[in-house]
Amino acid sequence: MKKPVVVALTAQLLLLFALPGVTWLVGSLDLYLAIPVLILLAVHPLCCLGTGIFAGLDIKARWWLLPAVAVLVFCVYLVLFSLETAFLLFAGADLLLGALGITGAALVQRIRKR
Repeated sequence: MKKPVVVALTAQLLLLFALPGVTWLVGSLDLYLAIPVLILLAVHPLCCLGTGIFAGLDIKARWWLLPAVAVLVFCVYLVLFSLETAFLLFAGADLLLGALGITGAALVQRIRKR
């Protein structure tokens, strides 16, 4: 693997696993309940969209990042939250956002070449 891919996956792993871990260090019950919701609804989708854009810049070499990140997000949901059907929907939505990012970046690259 090339260095940018390793950096992207390392940043993704740190963001996916370390950020929910920080919520356990928070002493306030209100923050403990609010931070995971923020992570589920804002941080993980933005990470998947950003990874899709990163993969779309060189789609032939980085196409595998999209399913890999979707599997990582599903593993985070499995480890840190209970496995429910709603989390399968969140993982599917994150996969779709990544697909949107990879498609958009590929289209921009194609237009830029012209």
